[in-house]
Amino acid sequence: QGTTRSGLIMGTPDTMAPEQANDPKSTDIRADIYALGCSFYYLITGTMPFPEKNLVDTLSAHAHKQPQPIHELRSDVPQALVDVIGTMMAKRPELRQQTPAEVVLALEAVIRDAESEQAPRAVPIQASRARLARFSVIAAVLALIAASIVWYMGRDPGDRLPPAGFSLAAVGEPPPASAAGRALFVLEDEFWPDDYFKVRPKLAGMGYKITVAAPHEGELRPSRGDRGARADVTLVEVDASQIAVVIFGGRGDAYRKRQPLHAVAQALMNEVRDNGGCILGIGKGVVVLAEAGVLSGRRTAVQPQYADDVITGGGIVSERRLEADEGIITVRSTGSLDGLTHELAQQRSREQRHPAE
Repeated sequence: QGTTRSGLIMGTPDTMAPEQANDPKSTDIRADIYALGCSFYYLITGTMPFPEKNLVDTLSAHAHKQPQPIHELRSDVPQALVDVIGTMMAKRPELRQQTPAEVVLALEAVIRDAESEQAPRAVPIQASRARLARFSVIAAVLALIAASIVWYMGRDPGDRLPPAGFSLAAVGEPPPASAAGRALFVLEDEFWPDDYFKVRPKLAGMGYKITVAAPHEGELRPSRGDRGARADVTLVEVDASQIAVVIFGGRGDAYRKRQPLHAVAQALMNEVRDNGGCILGIGKGVVVLAEAGVLSGRRTAVQPQYADDVITGGGIVSERRLEADEGIITVRSTGSLDGLTHELAQQRSREQRHPAE
């Protein structure tokens, strides 16, 4: 029998999910994922996410504030691990990993990436010491995974149920972490920051290894704010056979028709589709998909000002904020990301059941 009474706060304030303080009866496994993310934050930084002076301020901080960035406290922590923990600690439950299994898959991907940097080769003593320091981070992540599994398996079976509305039958068994593959963000030299910084943690939290491509390699300027990004490769250098998800966000003008890189972007999308991968368009990035011809005959979520572009490209304009149609996902804006993780999980499940020939 449930023991939670109306008005009674259940849980430890230092790791309590925002929704748990508001309505304890409505919480599910995702509140525990938030709490585990807070614990990971503490294990790595040595401080709780919100070290407030009293209960009221602590609960308010969980609901409204962001913790001090991990890199300000530990500069040696891999960005991929920071992204996973950030997803776990998302304020809204639907923006977190949806099950403990997703947490474990994402952390395993962090380990694989870090271990790949440990390949033996002749290096100076100073570099060897730096590598040893990074290996200590790997060991810490291993411990976190072990704690995740012990925590998950030690729970009452009834508590392991996924959140309401989350269908394991639809998603299928979680694929191995290696199936997550690589996610490619296609940005411009001046990019729209929301579409990158709000979506990247979701993909990293699912175990995808992130690569950024742009017309030119190097530093990229945000169209607003001062938080930039860096292109790992130029678009023409991308090996499409290694890409599981390709993302086109706002702006995207460099990849539209009559631009030199339009044909390159179109060829990339076609090859990713042929390999069973997923194409994601956000905001104005949906127009790039339309002009590449990949939306023909497909339901498309699009901002009203770009509806004509979708229709010209043969797409079917939808009233929904997010549409997923056979490996093509379109999102009106970063304010409409609810359900994105679920749709990507479904796509990964389809890839697992029907790998490309």
